[in-house]
Amino acid sequence: MRRSVPVAAVAAITSAGLLLAGCSGGKGSSEGSGEANAATKGIVNASDEKGGTVTYAISDAPESFDPGNTYYAFIYNFSRLYARPLTTFKPGPGTKGNELVPDLAESMGKPSDGGKTWTYKIRKGVKYDDGSEVTSQDVKYAVERSNFARDTLSLGPNYFQQFLKDNEGGYKGPYKDKSKAGLKSIETPDEQTVVFHLKKPFAEFDYLVSAPQTAPVPQAKDKGADYTKSVLSTGSYKFESYQEGKKLTLVRNPQWSAKTEPAAQAAAGQDRPEPEGRPVDDRQGPQVRQHPGRPGRPWCRRADAGPAPDRPQGEGQHRQHARSAARLHGAQHQGEAVRQHRVP
Repeated sequence: MRRSVPVAAVAAITSAGLLLAGCSGGKGSSEGSGEANAATKGIVNASDEKGGTVTYAISDAPESFDPGNTYYAFIYNFSRLYARPLTTFKPGPGTKGNELVPDLAESMGKPSDGGKTWTYKIRKGVKYDDGSEVTSQDVKYAVERSNFARDTLSLGPNYFQQFLKDNEGGYKGPYKDKSKAGLKSIETPDEQTVVFHLKKPFAEFDYLVSAPQTAPVPQAKDKGADYTKSVLSTGSYKFESYQEGKKLTLVRNPQWSAKTEPAAQAAAGQDRPEPEGRPVDDRQGPQVRQHPGRPGRPWCRRADAGPAPDRPQGEGQHRQHARSAARLHGAQHQGEAVRQHRVP
């Protein structure tokens, strides 16, 4: 049985994920000064210097770094360093991070057919870290693999499977269904347009597509469950090395451009510097690792929530779960933590 967390109960975990970014010492300090949940209210240990290394420490290895195969809020946040969904929450401390804005999409979705059809335009010029361009087909494939291949990717939620019209006979996911059409309720009339056809009207679909499951994945580069080891980045950082269960090192993505990510560019009232192809300094990029001196214990307090059923029940709960999931998972932008929290 897969682990799952009720989307309405992940606020504490979101705070914990943010704490990990905020509890590293600021300039001239070796111990963090942030209190519990401090990072949900503002910037903790803000640095006045550019560059540096941020270390995230947690007591257990994350279930997956694959944006399409994760459920926990702190990884939803962390994935925003390298994975861009159609919409996201505006980067900013505290309540400033509660505003939903376009990310990979040029604008919020355009509803039609009484709210049963949603259309998004992909921003021009967005590239993966290998230099290839993102297409609408990559977004379609990302949703197909994350929601309809549950025998391969079972760790994340399957809300899109519940909301989207299914193929006649039932779509089996891209690993089994090799047809060119794939899931017919997601259309890609051109390389920049993706259209979702729902079973019934859903006015808050923009919140649902803020999930990292809409972060694009090129089918030719997908490795199924092993994609977590070498995710192709569309964000400002990319994978440099990965030791399963021990450490992930991210470095700047030279293909990322602030011009294609207005939300990040406007964060904190200032432009975000363009990456130059190396880490934020000559050492390492952000890491995820356990505390070296206290195995099994995190550097900062962490909150946990118990298991929940895989599926919410009822239309009203569907709406509440989708909106709650998006808001709680996206409370703050971890990319800003990299820029504003320096570890000596």
